Amino acid sequence: MEVPKIVYRIIGPVSRQLQGISTDLALAASLLEDCKFQLEKVRSDVDAVWDMVCKTSTEFASHHGVNTEFLKERRRAKKRMPGEEEVDSGMTRQQQWKVDTFVRALDEVNQQLQSRFADQNVGFLRQLSYFTPTSLSMRDNVNSSDIHDICVHYGLQS
Repeated sequence: MEVPKIVYRIIGPVSRQLQGISTDLALAASLLEDCKFQLEKVRSDVDAVWDMVCKTSTEFASHHGVNTEFLKERRRAKKRMPGEEEVDSGMTRQQQWKVDTFVRALDEVNQQLQSRFADQNVGFLRQLSYFTPTSLSMRDNVNSSDIHDICVHYGLQS
């Protein structure tokens, strides 16, 4: 329950902005960049965030009378090949849950954002925002350096 809450708290604002009827492109570009930054921040500090997730989940489970212990799994002895010296890491169930669920969810969301909204596309989105009615009525002029990528994309002189 806590893992989706963390993810939705980060991607929620940008999702609502992109689904709106009148989307402010500059704001959407800023929200996308911030969303990527926040996901990378959580991913880089995954141990501290995981500890908070475990603490919150344990408190919730205890409050509602649910067992808070991870089930113990009997360690299976794996047959090793002759000359093999590698030994399994022996992660605990909690560590496996962190890696298989939490880290995987963060990485998948971050990868999806990167594939759908690459830095080049976000920059392009920001440049397109110069041509919205609000921006055109508020700005005195648009310099070619402001819209360089659009000019290059459409083969215009910049």
